Amino acid sequence: DQINENGGIQGKKLELEVYDDQNDPLIAAKVAHKIVDSDALAVIGHYSSSTSLIAGKIYQAYGIPAVTGSATADDITKWNKWYFSTTLTNSSQGLFIADYINKILKRPRIKIIYTPGDYGTTLASDVAAAFRSLGGEVVNQWTLSTDAERDRIINDLVAAQEAGADPDLIFMAVEREKAANLIAKSKLYGLNYPIFGGDSLADVSLAEKFVNTPEERDNPGFFTNNIYGIAPIIFDISG
Repeated sequence: DQINENGGIQGKKLELEVYDDQNDPLIAAKVAHKIVDSDALAVIGHYSSSTSLIAGKIYQAYGIPAVTGSATADDITKWNKWYFSTTLTNSSQGLFIADYINKILKRPRIKIIYTPGDYGTTLASDVAAAFRSLGGEVVNQWTLSTDAERDRIINDLVAAQEAGADPDLIFMAVEREKAANLIAKSKLYGLNYPIFGGDSLADVSLAEKFVNTPEERDNPGFFTNNIYGIAPIIFDISG
């Protein structure tokens, strides 16, 4: 609107078309083909790594530039000269997270929970590799994509806690909805492991999911205390 009010770009007005890929790679591919068949000159999106990777191949084939402000998998831009990013990558945040856990929190051992896919698998792998290179130990790894896997993780953690095992720290490379669900259930089972997450845990919407629960009203921070999340910052505009 501001650009159009000031005469547009070289006299041409901008027009915004909105599409919804529903965070589904198959739908993202269909959306990308619709965009290719339209008069679009560029794309802002997609939101997630999996949808960006699928759609990016189509934009690359037809020469349409795209930029994401949220998808973090390295391969989105690594092999695609038509896809750009304004945020961090999994490899950069993985190195930062491992360094922070090891040197600031001084935790020698971690457990890892990740969602299989372009985001979770690569971020978990980057954190594990960087943490081991610093002399740390990854003692357990679980995948989280179904309710059955969530319940198995809870049972394993409860058993470890009851056995008096070292509480360690849990790193989660998990999409926000599944992370909130697992965190809620683990807290209700009395599990108080410190949790560190990638950018998916840093958004305020994670905390907002617990606002109206009786536990949070009676004891603010019941679900979110002892959770760390990483968010990108551009220092020259941060004030």
